Amino acid sequence: MGKQVDFWREVRNSYGVTCHSVLKTVRVSGDVSEAEAVLRAARDFCAWGHVAYWNNLAHGYDLRCDPDDPRAAIIETFPEEKGRSGAGRVVPIRRRAS
Repeated sequence: MGKQVDFWREVRNSYGVTCHSVLKTVRVSGDVSEAEAVLRAARDFCAWGHVAYWNNLAHGYDLRCDPDDPRAAIIETFPEEKGRSGAGRVVPIRRRAS
C-alpha cells in the first residue's frame, strides 16, 4: 500500500473564488509512514520543479492514503485549513543542501 501527495497552488478563478490547482501528483509506493511519504514526494517535486524547497512553487500539499482510489480521504493537509480533513502536527519539508 502506498500513499499519494498532491502539491497544489492557490489560484483565483474568474468569479474570484480561491481554489487549489494541482501542480504535480507524486505516488510513493511501499509501506511507508506519512512523514516518509511526504519527504520522498517533496524530494521528487523539488527535482521536477528545479527548486531547492517545495514551497517555492507550491502553496501546500494533500496526503492521501490510497492512491488507487480517487475518492480516498485526505489524511494530511499543509497548511491546515478549516473544513478539510487534516491531521495533527504538520512540518514543512525542506530539501537538504548538497
